[in-house]
Amino acid sequence: MAWVPFALVACGGGGAASSPASPVLLSIAVSGGSNGVKQGQAVQLSALATYSDGTSKDVSSGANWASADNAVISVSSTGLATGMAAGTSNVSATLAGVSRSVAITVTAICSFTGVTDGIVVSNATQLRAALSAAGGNGKDDAIYINGGLYIADTPFIYDAKGSTEKISLIGCDKDDVVFDGRSTSRIFHFQKNGPIKDYQSGAVDIYHSPFPSLLVRNVTLKNGSDASDSNLYGRNGGGMLIERYTTEMDHVIFSGNFGQYWGGGFSGAGDLIISSSRFTGNTALQSGSAFESCGSINIYDTVFEQGNASLYYAGAAVSRTTCIEADYATKPVSIYRSTFQGNGTALAIIGGYGLENSLLLGEVLIEDSLFQDNVRRALYLVDAGNLNVRRSRFLRNGPRKNEDALSFTWNDCINQIQDCVGGGAVMIVSGIGTLRFENSEFVENRAPNYGGAIFHLGGSCEQYITPCVPPVLARAAQASLILVNNIFKGNQSHRGAAVSIGRQPGSKGFQYGNSLIVGGSFFDNVATSLVPSSGRTPIDGLTTSIIYVGGELNICGQPILTGNLAEKEIIALGGKFSNNCPASP
Repeated sequence: MAWVPFALVACGGGGAASSPASPVLLSIAVSGGSNGVKQGQAVQLSALATYSDGTSKDVSSGANWASADNAVISVSSTGLATGMAAGTSNVSATLAGVSRSVAITVTAICSFTGVTDGIVVSNATQLRAALSAAGGNGKDDAIYINGGLYIADTPFIYDAKGSTEKISLIGCDKDDVVFDGRSTSRIFHFQKNGPIKDYQSGAVDIYHSPFPSLLVRNVTLKNGSDASDSNLYGRNGGGMLIERYTTEMDHVIFSGNFGQYWGGGFSGAGDLIISSSRFTGNTALQSGSAFESCGSINIYDTVFEQGNASLYYAGAAVSRTTCIEADYATKPVSIYRSTFQGNGTALAIIGGYGLENSLLLGEVLIEDSLFQDNVRRALYLVDAGNLNVRRSRFLRNGPRKNEDALSFTWNDCINQIQDCVGGGAVMIVSGIGTLRFENSEFVENRAPNYGGAIFHLGGSCEQYITPCVPPVLARAAQASLILVNNIFKGNQSHRGAAVSIGRQPGSKGFQYGNSLIVGGSFFDNVATSLVPSSGRTPIDGLTTSIIYVGGELNICGQPILTGNLAEKEIIALGGKFSNNCPASP
């Protein structure tokens, strides 16, 4: 008989359990770099591993990175790929014998050749030396800047040493020539004659002519900060501090710069021209998130967006202040084909404290421009001269409930904090000239108490001069509002959902504002009481309206009023007329 061996297997006792098999690495995916990289710049790559059990894991820091051509791209142990020279190279990530690569193209940065009218620089050290040599040398100088990243661990300084020389900084391409303050340093300081002497010290020599000149073209300034070197008295400007130079900027980007007080992008310029430039995400804790300047301003084809400034002059992105020079307030401000979007207030023009008797304050002209989604308002004018707005659009400006990204609240607005009490699109305080809006659109702007689109506050002369004197009152009475072929749609406020000009008779220094409306349309505007039961009421009463005029109102050319909602569509305290239309309004 044959014996067949067999085994007995015990159940439920003492045997060691086998461990589950470890998941097997199946593949690696490499991402980043698909858009290429500029020479001298870097891009972060990442590696994602996929395992047999269906899990995935970021292995960027554990993979072995390599470049097929280190002369074109170098790569760090963590996958940071830096463009070294123009060309294309594969960069691979390898882990446990599994590898994957990605092709990255390096584009050459720009550079100058054949320059005969200036000096060419390629790094920060060369630039500092060139600026030092140019200062006060008795002639105009041009510095041509090759592409690259220029770190401002301390400011780049140019000192005109009391001369009227012109210094020109010209990059080869604004996307290639990048200055970075790393959020710790101002990037440029343009001195008039040595270190700045500010108002606080009582020495204000830099603020008087003659002035040097400055041209900046084709560069980017980002992450500049004046936090370690600023005060309320002149030392301002995160990207640039400019000591009253006559300044021109062309194809310049200011991004993410910070001003402790005034001028996130730059501060202190005298007469100023800006063209084809962009200001984005700059901040100033007082005013002028993009810039603060003193003299004439001419802006062409420029974008101002996402500026954050919170305090004085309604937290303006662009702030033209009075400074201390006697003639600056008489100079004009002109804006053409430009966009202001997502700022606090887009533009603040402060005409001339101490010049209340003057009829020479500078004109503000705006043509073919867009003001959209500015949180406080689009325009804020104080003691300014004539305002002319043509063919421009004002969309959704003014505070919204629960949509306010700045420091004030909706309750502040309805309790008549001046910054947001009125004028969702435009607010004018004590203006002395003619306010003229022509062929423009005002859509869905809003303000809590006065003028959903346009509000003229007037103001008491006692605010500035005691006692009140007749020239001041006469000046206030001269202003007028002219609206020619404009569209007002869906605007909202308590009094004057579309327009509110002047206050009730008896307000000292009141701008009575004889107003003229020629053609145009007012539709779907809503006058809603936004006054809380526990808050202050408007000083002119609670009657809601679409158009409110403190003086006489002339209506010509049959404007269309339809679909509006208010207790009274039009209130004109001086009377409403339709038989006194000028031949040329």
